[in-house]
Amino acid sequence: MIKSSRYFGKRNNGRWGISSCYDLQILNTIHKIKITMFQFIWKIMNRFTRHFGQRLALLTVVVLATPAHAAAEVVRVACVGDSITYGVGVRDLKANAYPARLGTWLGAGYDVRNFGISGTTMLHPSDSPYINQPAYGAALDFKPDIVVINFGANDSKHPGDGSLDAANAVNNWQYHTNFMSDYKAMIAAFRQANPKTKVFVCFPTPDFPGRWGINDRTIREELIPMIRTVAKVTGAKVIDLYGALAGRAELFPDTVHPNDAGAKLIAAAVYRALSGHAPPEVSNRALQLLANQRVLWLGDSITFDGQYVSFVEYYLAKKFPGEDFDFISIGLASETASGLSENSHPFPRPCVFERLTRALDAVKPATVMACYGMNDGIYHPQSPERRQAFEAGIQRLSREVQSHQAQLVLLTPPPFDPETAKNLLPVTAPDFSYAMAYSNYDSVLTDYSRWETNLPPTKAATVVDLHSALGNYLRQQRQTNPDFSFSTDGIHPSALGHLLMAQTILRTLGVEAGTRDLPTDLKQIQADPLYRLIQGSRANRSAGWLDYVGYTRGQTVKSDSIATTEQSVAALRSTINRLRQSAPAR
Repeated sequence: MIKSSRYFGKRNNGRWGISSCYDLQILNTIHKIKITMFQFIWKIMNRFTRHFGQRLALLTVVVLATPAHAAAEVVRVACVGDSITYGVGVRDLKANAYPARLGTWLGAGYDVRNFGISGTTMLHPSDSPYINQPAYGAALDFKPDIVVINFGANDSKHPGDGSLDAANAVNNWQYHTNFMSDYKAMIAAFRQANPKTKVFVCFPTPDFPGRWGINDRTIREELIPMIRTVAKVTGAKVIDLYGALAGRAELFPDTVHPNDAGAKLIAAAVYRALSGHAPPEVSNRALQLLANQRVLWLGDSITFDGQYVSFVEYYLAKKFPGEDFDFISIGLASETASGLSENSHPFPRPCVFERLTRALDAVKPATVMACYGMNDGIYHPQSPERRQAFEAGIQRLSREVQSHQAQLVLLTPPPFDPETAKNLLPVTAPDFSYAMAYSNYDSVLTDYSRWETNLPPTKAATVVDLHSALGNYLRQQRQTNPDFSFSTDGIHPSALGHLLMAQTILRTLGVEAGTRDLPTDLKQIQADPLYRLIQGSRANRSAGWLDYVGYTRGQTVKSDSIATTEQSVAALRSTINRLRQSAPAR
């Protein structure tokens, strides 16, 4: 979450607080200090410059001497409402609840804060009136320049038809004659707190059909006309969230609360009302497939290594600080999509289909990134049977991913490098294996890659040709440096190879990544604390989820819980988010 977007919630033993690095009220107080105090501090700092450094003294004075009007120019935006405002239904409310995204789009000139509280109502006599919540007082104390009010769903609760479980629902709507007067009272309270405040009132989002007594018909036929009347009487502006999400039942998994995509549409509607134009969306394939949704990465030992996944996340985190990236990478060494295994392999190679259904059910990804092929030819020369097994495996992978309402992105296998592989055998050898591979095995991978890149969009949303990208770079480098290689065993790419894989993925998906000077890029990234945190978080999460999904590789491994892993990753992600907001994009 960036500085321009604050989140209010119960924190620190129930006290209300701001999750930001500074408080505007404190800054305003500092700015009122007389210039004589600045001079006094300057003298003190000069006296201790030799101990603390000249930069510290100058920085302190610059911060204190910032003109008062700089802070005053920030527009304060209060988002007031129920669970839709709070962010129930999104995976990371601090990043994806509509106020957070609104703050990202509006930028540093706005201080957007989330005062939403789940279950609350506009009606004072109801089961949970918002005016009784500490958030209401905090929102008034904020003295917003703009207030966006969104209530009505919980007000509509009553027993009867129209809701999935309305029989035992509370009856808030019995007090409906109070709704307009209570609404006008809230608007008046915000205008008393700041006479210049601009008030926006929202039509509630639709329900499909509703739950907990929340009644879509009541919202549509009774509440919305009341809110329209309140806006007319008070001079407030209307934001039609009902119309913005009408007919989009797929965005409401529990029939009431919008998911990340739905919350994004809410933010867009509010942004358009406040600014007069569409939000500054970044349109590219990468964000469509990878941002603000869970992404599952599958593959063999190359994905188990996972450096390329970390590099992808690093680039995206730097370039798109307002977006959330939720990657779960569970590559498994020795795995195939073909189901084949060498006679001399110490155990039958694991096949992705032994664990695929478990992985899809547990992770619930929106996108699956899959990199297979290196092991699928089992290091033999090509044959019709082995080629058919690989193609059938990829087609089955496509069907199963799509049956779980996810999109598939295929990554062709990196090249096999015979210059660094050991114990290579000619095509006439009686048998082959990982330890004794066919000398021209890369021709098999070329065959697989060519077939994958020609798949229709119905089979894969995108195919990223890693094989060609790394192979071309390898040949170019060997023109001037015959000893250049991406690997020491012909199979597993080095960190440099993983970086080129990541850059190729992103460029294929529409994001320019890197400077084309691969060694310099790698050195700079590996020196960046943000990358080290992302890599550590990715590795920790990969290990936890790999065991939680379970696999059989010689022996069966299965853990009972992912909670401990996710808790430790959440702590790392908080630090990662702070760093990525302050770091320039590469």
